[in-house]
Amino acid sequence: MKNVRVTFDHTAAVKAALKALVQDRVLVGIPSEHAFRDPDDEDLTPHLNNAEIGYLNEFGAPEANIPARPHLVPGTQSALPKVEKIYREAVGKAVVGNVNGVRAAHVQVGFVVTSSVKNLITDGIDPPLAERTIKQRKRRGRDGETPLLDTGQYRRNIDFAVRAAKGVKVIT
Repeated sequence: MKNVRVTFDHTAAVKAALKALVQDRVLVGIPSEHAFRDPDDEDLTPHLNNAEIGYLNEFGAPEANIPARPHLVPGTQSALPKVEKIYREAVGKAVVGNVNGVRAAHVQVGFVVTSSVKNLITDGIDPPLAERTIKQRKRRGRDGETPLLDTGQYRRNIDFAVRAAKGVKVIT
C-alpha cells in the first residue's frame, strides 16, 4: 500500500448522507400549521381542528357514532411500491455522499404518499355516509356523498414534513 495516495476523503459526506437516509423522517398527515379549520357558515368557531378530525376518522369514535374510515395508513401502504423505488435510488446517492439527493428523495416520498392518501379519500372510503349525514349535508347545500369530503378542507390540508435527524440542521 506504499503507492496509495488519498487525494480527497469523502467519508464525512457519505456518513452524513447515510445518516440522513436512515434517521430523517417523512411525516404525512396534518402538520400543525395546517390544523386550523375555517368555520362553517353555521358555526363561527369550529369545535375540532383538521388534525383532530383526521384522528377521529382514521380510528373512529363509537361513542360519537363515528365509524372508523382509515385513510392515512392504507394510503401510505398503497404508496409503498413507489416509495421503495425512490429509496432504492436514494441509496445510490447516499453512498457517494449526496445529502441533498437523499433529502430530495424524502421530499419526493412525501409528495407520493400525500397524493396517495388524498386519492384514497377522493375515491371514497367505506363505510358510506349514514342517511342522516347525507340529509344534513343537503340541508347545508352540499350534494356530495363521499365520506371525508364535505367542504374539502380536511383533504386539502393533508401534507407532509421532513424532520431531520437530531443534531442536523436542514437548510431549505
